[in-house]
Amino acid sequence: MLRDRYEPMNMFEFVPALSFAMEPVLAQLDRLLDDDTLFQLYLQPVPDDTTLIR
Repeated sequence: MLRDRYEPMNMFEFVPALSFAMEPVLAQLDRLLDDDTLFQLYLQPVPDDTTLIR
């Protein structure tokens, strides 16, 4: 028998509910990565007149 498509299935129902505590360092990094202002500062170009310190 041919079918146009199968019934929709929620794949997350098959994954057990995971409860874990994130390490404090990773939690802080996660907050920094979600910071839009910091991300916009990162995207700004570096001025050409900067000198490298060796």
